[in-house]
Amino acid sequence: DGMSQKHSDYRVVAGEVRLPAPLSYYAVSPAGDVIGYWRGRVFLTGSPDKDGYIRFTLIRDDGTRTYPRRPQLICSAFHGPCPEGMEVRHLNGLSTDDRSDNLCWGTHQENIDDRERHRSMRRAVAMGASL
Repeated sequence: DGMSQKHSDYRVVAGEVRLPAPLSYYAVSPAGDVIGYWRGRVFLTGSPDKDGYIRFTLIRDDGTRTYPRRPQLICSAFHGPCPEGMEVRHLNGLSTDDRSDNLCWGTHQENIDDRERHRSMRRAVAMGASL
């Protein structure tokens, strides 16, 4: 898909991580922002996909389009390329919290375990609040 890169291909400019080719007109921030640099510096909003993750339409250097999810862009920039068989984990259980320190690569089973653990924590908090 043209997105596989070595972590050393990314460069940091003013606290933002500039994406390597084929997406060299974009950067991401630790706060989860995706920034376009084709007409000045523009914060991109993206839109939710069918699973609720923010997805962007980005133009590659060759003019073709790609549609990455925000968590994958942020995780790749701050934690290196996705290892084979891994996926993005949201450590606090909030799939809309795409800050770099809330993301990491993990297995599908770890993601399932995370969801169950967070579901149990939410139930416990809700039960405690109703007492």
